[in-house]
Amino acid sequence: MNGYNPLDLCASSYDPQGITGAVDIQVGSNRAFVLDNVVTFRGTQNPRNWLNDLDAKFTRYQGAYVHAGFLNYYLSLKPGILKSLKPNMPVYITGHSLGGAAALLAAMELPNVEGVCTFGAPRVGNRRFARLYRVLVKQTRCFVNQLDPVPWVPFALWGYRHAAPLTYFNGTEWEELDCFCYLKLLLKNWRSADDAVQYHFIKSYQEAFAWDRNSTPITI
Repeated sequence: MNGYNPLDLCASSYDPQGITGAVDIQVGSNRAFVLDNVVTFRGTQNPRNWLNDLDAKFTRYQGAYVHAGFLNYYLSLKPGILKSLKPNMPVYITGHSLGGAAALLAAMELPNVEGVCTFGAPRVGNRRFARLYRVLVKQTRCFVNQLDPVPWVPFALWGYRHAAPLTYFNGTEWEELDCFCYLKLLLKNWRSADDAVQYHFIKSYQEAFAWDRNSTPITI
């Protein structure tokens, strides 16, 4: 482990100046950073636009089916990432939102991956992808903040599944997510559901971890 806080890395990835000391990889509007073999994928700058423009068609990848747009994002950055990694050393991957989706895809094929940490990441693949992921990737933490809608798209009815278990902030503490807790919170807070996207912003995740002072500090 390198001692970096992945949430801080994700927040810095949105800064125009990027992550201090990291290799800055940009392909068009796509961006990632590599710092001491920690790969950080930047998410979209506008979550509302990203949700509106969601293209959820499946494409084949690693013997399964995944979201074509997420895969294209990752693959555009892959060559630069591979050139920036130190060989024969552990690799850690993190990302927020779209960056979290890319992190999950990258973990399936980048060398020496030891851990993945995502924040507000959407589903990226079908049931077979989820099964393969859990076999191939050693350790993954996927965090969901309250009413954040992004982790619940693309919809399970379309064949998408989460690749790893979710850890969920219920407003007072972080807990392991069961299949009903988002629905319960949504019903409890239905009056504010139309503003749910506010829970997706990286600042809201920082506030959630600051609120729960008993939560274990995250490092990679």
